[in-house]
Amino acid sequence: MESRETELGLTRVRIQELRSRAAELGERNRELSARKQPSGSSADDLVRAQERAALARTRAIQAHERAATAYLRSAAAHEAVADRHEMLAAEGFGDPDEHRRLASEHREMCAEDLKAGNFVRAFLLDV
Repeated sequence: MESRETELGLTRVRIQELRSRAAELGERNRELSARKQPSGSSADDLVRAQERAALARTRAIQAHERAATAYLRSAAAHEAVADRHEMLAAEGFGDPDEHRRLASEHREMCAEDLKAGNFVRAFLLDV
């Protein structure tokens, strides 16, 4: 009988320890819940985001400038090729009709590249 009474006593002590620990944990949870948790971004996060956005804008403008330059250079190349084909047609080299047809195609491509290059340049003026 004594062992049973000892076991019951130890069980009561353990139950009391568990109740005490549960109360401590409950109190700690209330303390943590009452703290103001920062929500959203910090000031440093905002500064970093603004810096990254400024860099992205700069790089986008640079990319547009490179695109406009590429279109305008392509237009100049098409113009030069068209001039060469017209010269070859005028001097009777090869098939003059084919040279005139190719010159016309290159002039059309030149016009399209100029249009695209000017569009990109106009976009840059609005930025």
